Amino acid sequence: MRGRKNKSLVNQTIVRVSGVFIAALVLFTVIFTVYISVYMKENILQSQQEQLDTVANSMENTFNSLTEPMITLAEYTPTGRLLGRYYEDYTAEWMDCVRDLDEYLQNVSMFTEYVVDIELVRLDSSVPYSMNNSLRRDYDYMDESWFQTAVEQTGLVKYAAPHGTDHLYNNKLENTFTALYPVYRKNFLHGYVVMECNLGKIAEFIQEDDSKDAGFILLDEEGDVIYDHQKGERNENISLKEELDEMDAGKNATFQRDGKLYSVCRLAPNNWLLILESDEDVILLPIRRVLVVVMVVGILSFIILIGIAVYNAKRMEKPYNALIERISSYDGSGSEKVFEDEETPQEVALIRDKFEEMADKLNSMINEVYVAELKQKEMELEALTNQINPHFLYNVFQVIQTKAVLADNQEIEDMIQALSMMMRYTMERKHDKVQIGKEIEYIQNYLMFYKVRLARVFDYEIEYDPELANCYTLKFILQPVVENCFKHAFKDRKSGGRIQISIYEQGKDIYFKIWDNGCGIDPDRLKQVQEKLQKGLDDEGIGIVNTNLRLQLIYGYQYGLSISSVENEYTEVEIKIKKEV
Repeated sequence: MRGRKNKSLVNQTIVRVSGVFIAALVLFTVIFTVYISVYMKENILQSQQEQLDTVANSMENTFNSLTEPMITLAEYTPTGRLLGRYYEDYTAEWMDCVRDLDEYLQNVSMFTEYVVDIELVRLDSSVPYSMNNSLRRDYDYMDESWFQTAVEQTGLVKYAAPHGTDHLYNNKLENTFTALYPVYRKNFLHGYVVMECNLGKIAEFIQEDDSKDAGFILLDEEGDVIYDHQKGERNENISLKEELDEMDAGKNATFQRDGKLYSVCRLAPNNWLLILESDEDVILLPIRRVLVVVMVVGILSFIILIGIAVYNAKRMEKPYNALIERISSYDGSGSEKVFEDEETPQEVALIRDKFEEMADKLNSMINEVYVAELKQKEMELEALTNQINPHFLYNVFQVIQTKAVLADNQEIEDMIQALSMMMRYTMERKHDKVQIGKEIEYIQNYLMFYKVRLARVFDYEIEYDPELANCYTLKFILQPVVENCFKHAFKDRKSGGRIQISIYEQGKDIYFKIWDNGCGIDPDRLKQVQEKLQKGLDDEGIGIVNTNLRLQLIYGYQYGLSISSVENEYTEVEIKIKKEV
């Protein structure tokens, strides 16, 4: 009955989810189709505008870079002297000014990159200086319309668009423009610094664009094409005169005309227009392609979703039933694999994995409790064994001690007294906790017997604050550690051994540190011991691992025993307990 209900639930869930998802897919496809069309158009326009801005900024920076040298040249003293006719032409003073200008311009490297020539032109069109002698000295600048039109501009530097080659000696340099800067002395105009620049050189970097569908065009203030990097210089007009006339310097705009898309920017230095011209297909073609892809993907997705819904409805019955059977039959044992199917739905696999993880944890907890109970029974059994007729043993020790007194043997008397105190300390089971002073007294008696037996093998030292003697600790936390010094650390030593026991307080805790200079522990064995301390496993009987387990059971897992060692150098055991008064 349960299996049939689960099967019905799975089928209903899959059908409902699939139906909602298919409806959402159809709606998404429609919305995405509309959105992607608008988005792609805006994105392509933005991309073209960014491309235009990059080129425009580069050209503006180049034009602006000419301004400072021209101003500096205009303020240069020899410039004013030549334009103001301070000296007659070809005199020694005149030649000195010319040499000074030549030397000055040679130090300005940018002139050699873009500039065809630099001249100083007086108001009567005479030329007292030319840098490269590329401009005609007999040319009447002042009477030329292009010169006068440029002079009337309001900018600091005046620009004249390409205006033929009559003013040039070299007729091959067709695509050049002229920059003018008026030179004033005492508020009187003396002449102009005339800089002839190679427009093709300045616009050289935009020629790297090899696109057949788009290209850059440069227009002068009148809207005439003065540069087209794909076709060279051309005398055509762009049919956007009204729109372009309304554009301010430094502004951008986008227009569509006659199947063309124009992104336009008016350059601030000279009011020229930089245009990126492209076909409308640059926008429409990608959109059409995307729409086709979206439609194909949408249809395929619909078909695939239908297939997945039918397939999942059949496949999910098996893992659900297997999972329910596993949960129903769980008997407290460890984890096991319910089924091996890579196509199992993720949700079912996750529930299965978490259940098996829970089964492992429950099994581990059961084993831990079982092991703890066994260890507790083992300790109780050992304690019962050690309690065999204590009064009989006390009476025997008293008789032996009396014989030692009568025989006047102080050493035997001290040993019997110490052994009696140790036995009484060991067999006292009323309290698990004792004062630290009692534990120290016990370990001192314990060490005394080893000292009598192995007098030359070792020495020992115990340091502690007397105020800690009244604090409480578990019994027998030092003896297993000290015993290991003789079982392992000093087993091959004949002399020079040393044991140091220090007890100190730190914060709200008390630390016992037992150090020896024995043979140490090799790294592999040390790693095994440390793992046993962490896991509470001891395969060598009750010892430091059992001591650590007792400490953690009483004080908590943040307390207990830790060990460090360097082979052939030392071993150090540290015991941390909570301070109790």
